[in-house]
Amino acid sequence: MKRIAFYAGSFDPFTKGHLAIVCQALNMYDQVIVAIGRHPEKRPLFDAETRILLIKKSLGDFVKAYRSRLLNSYYFSPVQKNAAERLMMFPECVTVVVYDGLTVDAAVEYEATDLIRGERPIGDHDVEQQLATINRQLLDVRRQVLNQVLIPVPAEELFYVASSTVKSLCEVGEYIAAMRYVMPSVHRALMGHYLQKRYQTMARACFSDGPEDELRDLAADIASCWRRLSGAYGDRGYHSLSHVGYCLNLLDIQARKEGLSREDKLLLERAVFYHDIVVNEAEAEVRSLQMALKDRDEEADERLAEIILATVFDASSPKNCLAELMHDIDLAILGDTANYGAYVQGVRQEFSWAGTRKYAEGRLNVLINLRGRNRLYYRDDFDAMFGEDAKQNICKEIAFWQSRL
Repeated sequence: MKRIAFYAGSFDPFTKGHLAIVCQALNMYDQVIVAIGRHPEKRPLFDAETRILLIKKSLGDFVKAYRSRLLNSYYFSPVQKNAAERLMMFPECVTVVVYDGLTVDAAVEYEATDLIRGERPIGDHDVEQQLATINRQLLDVRRQVLNQVLIPVPAEELFYVASSTVKSLCEVGEYIAAMRYVMPSVHRALMGHYLQKRYQTMARACFSDGPEDELRDLAADIASCWRRLSGAYGDRGYHSLSHVGYCLNLLDIQARKEGLSREDKLLLERAVFYHDIVVNEAEAEVRSLQMALKDRDEEADERLAEIILATVFDASSPKNCLAELMHDIDLAILGDTANYGAYVQGVRQEFSWAGTRKYAEGRLNVLINLRGRNRLYYRDDFDAMFGEDAKQNICKEIAFWQSRL
């Protein structure tokens, strides 16, 4: 008899904790149904159709990470390895559905043999036992039998991961911490939601000194600018809204630490939003700058130009302290060992059209240039935080690509 697991939840959004339960289930069952409960009284961040897409994309991200494990240096447990290989061979072994009403009714409808739930060591046990008891009573009324299985969350770093935690982190601008709890596709979607509010606030502040007749249609103009900007960043592997959120998070930390003026912080925020809107093209930063200036519809801002152009790979030394800060924030990922694997995988994804040898040659040119610099960061605090780790990460990646030539 085919064993079918029914894994129900709101998944708003789908986290690495949820993914861990799916991986465990794939080692136990022939089929796993991830079921999104639709509850009219709740107001989710993402609608049901978007959650379906993000769950599927998260599974795709998981498989991509497994395929790239030699590059990203991620460790995959035997359970994760088996789950990834099953997904590669039989993508249909996991299906995602939406249901209304009671979970037990939906599970019976989909011919599940087992109801599964994830359980963390702290805080979940009593709630899960209560839920299991109620489900048994509901099934008894229906004269139906379903096994109820609690699957422990396997990794300590996932014990406290919850969808609400991820959203709370994003609400307060801690986008980097949220990045550790969700797959890349989900983080990009979160940034599409939370950064829109931030962009609107920034843009209103930039336009607020204009004449009254220019402010009448401000909301529509800002909405149009955001659609153009978010559409340009799209679903890229690395230079996406996730990278923008990463930079804004570091900017917030530095602004508090240094007491940046409101004017300087707004200027840097604007630079962060636009600095990678065009990538992987000749003079990409110049074109990004042109779009930044266009969206303000005014004469070229010399300070903004200096800040954005400080992110050009082989640019000369930044001309002011804000440009130095922008440069160092943009390169902080090189010294972020926790996220470096996702970074190198994302960059490779953006050049997926290039064969291994061609990409290795181009990437090595970049990495060897970085390794040869006296120091990667202009500011002493960034050099202290990221400098040594960046050198180690770069040397490790150089060795990887040299082995592919």
